[in-house]
Amino acid sequence: MKMAPQQEIKIQFTLDTSRYRQPISRKVGSIPVVFKRHSGLVLEWSADIYTPFVVEPWLIDLGNVGIREQTQGRAIVAAHDSNDFILDINDKYNGWDVESTPIKLKDFNRSAYELIFTAPEELPEGPLRLEFEFQTNLVKAPPVKLSVQANVKPDLFLSPTRLIFDPSRQKNTQQLTIRQTDANALVPELDPKIFLAEGLKIKKIDGAKKNSRLYEVKYIKSFDGKGYNGDIILP
Repeated sequence: MKMAPQQEIKIQFTLDTSRYRQPISRKVGSIPVVFKRHSGLVLEWSADIYTPFVVEPWLIDLGNVGIREQTQGRAIVAAHDSNDFILDINDKYNGWDVESTPIKLKDFNRSAYELIFTAPEELPEGPLRLEFEFQTNLVKAPPVKLSVQANVKPDLFLSPTRLIFDPSRQKNTQQLTIRQTDANALVPELDPKIFLAEGLKIKKIDGAKKNSRLYEVKYIKSFDGKGYNGDIILP
Protein backbone atom coordinates (compact mmCIF):
# COMPACT_ATOMS: atom_id res chain seq x y z
CA MET A 1 0.00 0.00 0.00
CA LYS A 2 1.04 3.61 -0.54
CA MET A 3 1.08 6.17 2.27
CA ALA A 4 0.32 9.80 1.74
CA PRO A 5 2.30 12.50 3.61
CA GLN A 6 1.21 12.78 7.27
CA GLN A 7 -0.76 9.52 6.99
CA GLU A 8 -0.46 7.04 9.88
CA ILE A 9 -0.68 3.26 9.94
CA LYS A 10 -1.41 1.25 13.09
CA ILE A 11 -0.17 -2.32 13.37
CA GLN A 12 -2.09 -4.52 15.79
CA PHE A 13 -1.15 -8.05 16.85
CA THR A 14 -2.61 -10.58 19.27
CA LEU A 15 -0.42 -12.53 21.70
CA ASP A 16 -1.89 -15.95 22.44
CA THR A 17 -0.86 -16.35 26.09
CA SER A 18 -2.14 -19.93 26.25
CA ARG A 19 0.96 -20.99 24.30
CA TYR A 20 3.35 -19.70 26.96
CA ARG A 21 2.14 -21.35 30.19
CA GLN A 22 5.65 -22.42 31.05
CA PRO A 23 7.94 -21.95 34.07
CA ILE A 24 9.56 -18.89 32.46
CA SER A 25 6.72 -16.48 31.85
CA ARG A 26 8.58 -13.47 30.42
CA LYS A 27 8.52 -13.37 26.63
CA VAL A 28 10.25 -10.95 24.25
CA GLY A 29 9.78 -10.75 20.50
CA SER A 30 9.96 -8.48 17.48
CA ILE A 31 8.05 -7.74 14.27
CA PRO A 32 10.00 -6.52 11.21
CA VAL A 33 8.41 -3.85 9.00
CA VAL A 34 9.90 -3.59 5.50
CA PHE A 35 9.63 -0.60 3.13
CA LYS A 36 10.32 -0.62 -0.60
CA ARG A 37 12.70 2.31 -0.90
CA HIS A 38 13.40 3.18 2.74
CA SER A 39 15.16 1.54 5.66
CA GLY A 40 12.99 -0.86 7.64
CA LEU A 41 11.77 -0.90 11.24
CA VAL A 42 11.75 -3.51 13.97
CA LEU A 43 8.88 -3.31 16.44
CA GLU A 44 9.87 -4.95 19.71
CA TRP A 45 7.46 -6.22 22.34
CA SER A 46 7.71 -7.92 25.73
CA ALA A 47 5.23 -9.39 28.19
CA ASP A 48 5.10 -10.99 31.62
CA ILE A 49 2.54 -13.76 31.34
CA TYR A 50 0.93 -14.87 34.57
CA THR A 51 -0.29 -18.42 35.01
CA PRO A 52 -3.37 -19.40 37.05
CA PHE A 53 -1.14 -21.23 39.54
CA VAL A 54 2.45 -21.40 40.70
CA VAL A 55 4.29 -24.76 40.90
CA GLU A 56 7.34 -25.02 43.16
CA PRO A 57 9.54 -26.73 42.19
CA TRP A 58 8.90 -27.27 38.49
CA LEU A 59 11.56 -29.99 38.55
CA ILE A 60 11.79 -32.42 41.49
CA ASP A 61 15.40 -33.66 41.49
CA LEU A 62 15.64 -36.73 43.73
CA GLY A 63 19.36 -37.30 43.12
CA ASN A 64 20.70 -40.81 43.73
CA VAL A 65 17.93 -43.23 44.74
CA GLY A 66 17.77 -47.00 45.17
CA ILE A 67 15.96 -49.31 42.79
CA ARG A 68 13.53 -50.48 45.49
CA GLU A 69 13.75 -47.49 47.82
CA GLN A 70 10.28 -46.19 46.88
CA THR A 71 11.58 -42.68 47.33
CA GLN A 72 9.25 -39.66 47.62
CA GLY A 73 9.25 -36.15 46.20
CA ARG A 74 7.07 -33.15 46.99
CA ALA A 75 5.84 -30.04 45.22
CA ILE A 76 3.48 -27.16 46.07
CA VAL A 77 0.82 -25.88 43.66
CA ALA A 78 -0.73 -22.54 44.68
CA ALA A 79 -3.24 -20.22 43.04
CA HIS A 80 -1.66 -17.29 41.22
CA ASP A 81 -4.16 -15.08 39.39
CA SER A 82 -7.17 -17.26 40.24
CA ASN A 83 -8.45 -17.31 43.81
CA ASP A 84 -9.60 -20.93 43.92
CA PHE A 85 -9.15 -24.14 42.00
CA ILE A 86 -9.51 -27.87 42.65
CA LEU A 87 -6.66 -30.33 42.11
CA ASP A 88 -7.86 -33.82 43.02
CA ILE A 89 -5.38 -36.30 41.54
CA ASN A 90 -5.01 -39.19 44.02
CA ASP A 91 -4.09 -41.96 41.59
CA LYS A 92 -1.24 -43.66 39.70
CA TYR A 93 0.57 -41.71 36.96
CA ASN A 94 3.50 -43.16 35.01
CA GLY A 95 3.54 -45.97 37.59
CA TRP A 96 4.02 -43.49 40.48
CA ASP A 97 1.50 -42.90 43.27
CA VAL A 98 0.54 -39.22 43.30
CA GLU A 99 -1.43 -37.74 46.18
CA SER A 100 -2.76 -34.19 46.42
CA THR A 101 -3.68 -32.62 49.76
CA PRO A 102 -5.17 -29.13 50.31
CA ILE A 103 -2.91 -27.07 52.56
CA LYS A 104 -2.86 -23.60 54.13
CA LEU A 105 0.12 -21.37 53.42
CA LYS A 106 1.12 -18.57 55.78
CA ASP A 107 -0.32 -15.18 54.80
CA PHE A 108 -1.92 -16.75 51.70
CA ASN A 109 -5.71 -16.87 51.30
CA ARG A 110 -5.93 -18.68 47.98
CA SER A 111 -6.04 -22.39 47.15
CA ALA A 112 -2.86 -24.42 47.61
CA TYR A 113 -2.07 -28.12 47.37
CA GLU A 114 0.85 -30.34 48.31
CA LEU A 115 1.66 -33.07 45.79
CA ILE A 116 3.48 -36.19 47.04
CA PHE A 117 5.09 -38.47 44.45
CA THR A 118 5.96 -42.03 45.57
CA ALA A 119 8.09 -44.23 43.32
CA PRO A 120 6.86 -47.73 42.35
CA GLU A 121 8.18 -50.87 44.05
CA GLU A 122 10.99 -51.14 41.53
CA LEU A 123 12.56 -48.62 39.15
CA PRO A 124 14.79 -49.23 36.13
CA GLU A 125 18.44 -48.62 36.92
CA GLY A 126 20.01 -45.53 35.34
CA PRO A 127 18.98 -41.91 34.70
CA LEU A 128 15.24 -41.24 35.02
CA ARG A 129 13.13 -38.26 33.98
CA LEU A 130 9.33 -38.22 33.88
CA GLU A 131 6.92 -35.49 32.82
CA PHE A 132 3.61 -35.11 34.68
CA GLU A 133 0.50 -33.15 33.64
CA PHE A 134 -2.59 -32.70 35.81
CA GLN A 135 -5.88 -31.00 34.98
CA THR A 136 -7.71 -28.67 37.35
CA ASN A 137 -11.34 -27.55 37.40
CA LEU A 138 -10.48 -24.15 35.85
CA VAL A 139 -12.21 -23.80 32.48
CA LYS A 140 -9.77 -23.54 29.54
CA ALA A 141 -6.82 -23.39 31.96
CA PRO A 142 -3.56 -25.10 30.99
CA PRO A 143 -2.58 -28.24 32.92
CA VAL A 144 -0.28 -28.24 35.92
CA LYS A 145 3.09 -29.38 34.57
CA LEU A 146 6.15 -30.60 36.46
CA SER A 147 8.97 -33.11 36.08
CA VAL A 148 10.65 -35.69 38.31
CA GLN A 149 14.22 -36.81 37.73
CA ALA A 150 16.57 -39.17 39.54
CA ASN A 151 19.65 -41.33 39.10
CA VAL A 152 18.52 -44.85 40.01
CA LYS A 153 21.21 -46.97 41.69
CA PRO A 154 21.43 -50.57 42.94
CA ASP A 155 20.32 -51.32 46.50
CA LEU A 156 23.91 -50.87 47.69
CA PHE A 157 26.11 -48.19 46.16
CA LEU A 158 29.06 -45.90 46.81
CA SER A 159 29.22 -42.16 46.23
CA PRO A 160 31.41 -40.96 44.63
CA THR A 161 32.62 -43.92 42.59
CA ARG A 162 35.90 -42.15 41.79
CA LEU A 163 38.26 -40.58 44.33
CA ILE A 164 40.79 -38.04 43.05
CA PHE A 165 43.87 -37.05 45.08
CA ASP A 166 46.57 -34.50 44.26
CA PRO A 167 49.37 -34.61 46.86
CA SER A 168 51.29 -31.89 44.98
CA ARG A 169 48.54 -29.44 46.05
CA GLN A 170 47.93 -30.98 49.48
CA LYS A 171 44.68 -32.53 48.29
CA ASN A 172 45.03 -35.74 50.25
CA THR A 173 41.56 -36.42 51.66
CA GLN A 174 38.15 -37.25 50.19
CA GLN A 175 34.82 -38.30 51.64
CA LEU A 176 33.15 -41.56 50.66
CA THR A 177 29.57 -42.62 51.42
CA ILE A 178 28.27 -46.19 51.29
CA ARG A 179 24.48 -46.36 51.16
CA GLN A 180 22.06 -49.24 51.65
CA THR A 181 18.57 -48.55 50.29
CA ASP A 182 17.16 -52.01 51.05
CA ALA A 183 15.10 -51.48 54.21
CA ASN A 184 15.60 -55.13 55.22
CA ALA A 185 19.42 -55.07 55.01
CA LEU A 186 22.17 -53.52 57.15
CA VAL A 187 24.71 -50.99 55.96
CA PRO A 188 28.02 -52.90 55.65
CA GLU A 189 31.32 -51.72 57.13
CA LEU A 190 34.23 -51.01 54.79
CA ASP A 191 37.40 -53.02 55.45
CA PRO A 192 40.36 -50.65 56.15
CA LYS A 193 42.89 -53.33 55.14
CA ILE A 194 41.67 -53.29 51.53
CA PHE A 195 42.30 -49.53 51.35
CA LEU A 196 45.70 -49.75 53.08
CA ALA A 197 46.89 -52.08 50.34
CA GLU A 198 46.35 -49.18 47.91
CA GLY A 199 48.06 -46.57 50.10
CA LEU A 200 44.83 -45.20 51.55
CA LYS A 201 43.61 -44.87 55.12
CA ILE A 202 39.92 -44.68 55.99
CA LYS A 203 38.03 -43.75 59.14
CA LYS A 204 34.33 -43.49 59.85
CA ILE A 205 33.04 -39.98 60.56
CA ASP A 206 29.74 -38.50 61.71
CA GLY A 207 27.29 -36.81 59.38
CA ALA A 208 25.93 -39.77 57.44
CA LYS A 209 22.26 -39.83 56.49
CA LYS A 210 19.85 -42.63 57.31
CA ASN A 211 20.88 -46.10 56.06
CA SER A 212 24.38 -44.97 55.13
CA ARG A 213 27.94 -44.66 56.47
CA LEU A 214 30.32 -41.79 55.85
CA TYR A 215 34.10 -42.27 55.66
CA GLU A 216 37.13 -40.04 55.29
CA VAL A 217 39.65 -41.48 52.85
CA LYS A 218 43.24 -40.20 53.12
CA TYR A 219 46.11 -40.72 50.69
CA ILE A 220 49.16 -41.78 52.78
CA LYS A 221 51.49 -43.30 50.19
CA SER A 222 54.69 -41.44 49.32
CA PHE A 223 54.22 -39.32 46.19
CA ASP A 224 56.77 -39.75 43.39
CA GLY A 225 55.33 -37.07 41.12
CA LYS A 226 53.80 -39.52 38.68
CA GLY A 227 50.13 -40.11 38.10
CA TYR A 228 48.45 -43.32 39.17
CA ASN A 229 45.07 -44.93 38.53
CA GLY A 230 43.79 -47.98 40.37
CA ASP A 231 40.66 -49.91 41.21
CA ILE A 232 39.56 -51.13 44.63
CA ILE A 233 37.37 -54.24 44.75
CA LEU A 234 35.15 -54.34 47.85
CA PRO A 235 33.75 -57.81 48.56
